[in-house]
Amino acid sequence: PCKSITFDKKSNIMRYLILTLMGLFAASQLHAQQNDYSLAATSTPVNEGELYYDLDFVHCTVGFTIGHMGISDVSGSFSEFKGALVYNPEDLKQLSTTFVIDVGSINTNQTWRDKDLQSAKWFDKENHPYILFQCDEIVLTNTGFDWKGRLTMKGITKEVTLSMQKPSGYVKSYLGHHLAYKGSTRINRKDFSIGEDTWWNNVIEGIAQLDDFVEIHLSIAYQLQTPEFIKSRFFENESALYEAAITSGVDKAISVLEQQKVAYKNKADKNEDGFDAITGQDLYTVAKVILIEGNYKQAEQLLLGNMESFPQDDTILIELANFYLITKQLDKARNMVLKCLTLNPYNAVALEMKRQIINKV
Repeated sequence: PCKSITFDKKSNIMRYLILTLMGLFAASQLHAQQNDYSLAATSTPVNEGELYYDLDFVHCTVGFTIGHMGISDVSGSFSEFKGALVYNPEDLKQLSTTFVIDVGSINTNQTWRDKDLQSAKWFDKENHPYILFQCDEIVLTNTGFDWKGRLTMKGITKEVTLSMQKPSGYVKSYLGHHLAYKGSTRINRKDFSIGEDTWWNNVIEGIAQLDDFVEIHLSIAYQLQTPEFIKSRFFENESALYEAAITSGVDKAISVLEQQKVAYKNKADKNEDGFDAITGQDLYTVAKVILIEGNYKQAEQLLLGNMESFPQDDTILIELANFYLITKQLDKARNMVLKCLTLNPYNAVALEMKRQIINKV
């Protein structure tokens, strides 16, 4: 499980509603709630029939290919990205997604080239650290879907169409529901002022040193995680928090978290157990499981207590927004989304939630 909004050692288990681009998902079963709330779901209902789903980050690829001197191709990828998807199984055209890519994670297998690509001549990481895609319209085709939306790179926004194939696989297991598919698009890098004023645009002896057009290709997987799967990936400290919460209540869980923070601070080797720190993500993950299991009152108390302990953690705020969506407390959900975007304007889930519960109203 991830420890913070940054990409760190534990971000391989993406657990908050992410982060993503593209996908189809099977509907999650709704069940009756407990503790004075009226609705529960393993994913978040946005409007009637619409659900958020998680990105299975470790089984996703965002890559690109560009021609070099007319004789070869140079390929690369981005290793860090987040996203959020809204899907209505009864109406595919209502699908909506927000996808955020970290420019600093570009990898072309050449360190010098990756560093150059992050410079002002190319992606300009310092001033434009993220690439943003938001899908606005779905068009069904014979082979899958055309996803029409807005792509923003280097502060320039253009309309693009992603050609997505039909889902290539669906599996239901103790891990949850899984779905995977592929897609691609073709863009002109100069439309986004990427590498526009560099030597690589020269034509020497009739040969372009670098093509204008870039092929973007995606292989995306999603999953609707079960509580059993999330708990199976608990670290030791998270297991202790969960046990304290369900046996002794919220106050005990928060007390255990404070004890863990002190113990970690006093450790000589702070990385020996495989994670970077005790952060808000520990109790956040526990609260998410308890929320899915249907104990809403306790989940809210845990999240509110966690927010007090880690007021600068935007992922905790967005999970609170998620909770308020589930319980149909839209005013509180809106407030949490706006607070989250104040802390992190590139939180993909918050950006998508803003479109769903603020921009649509």
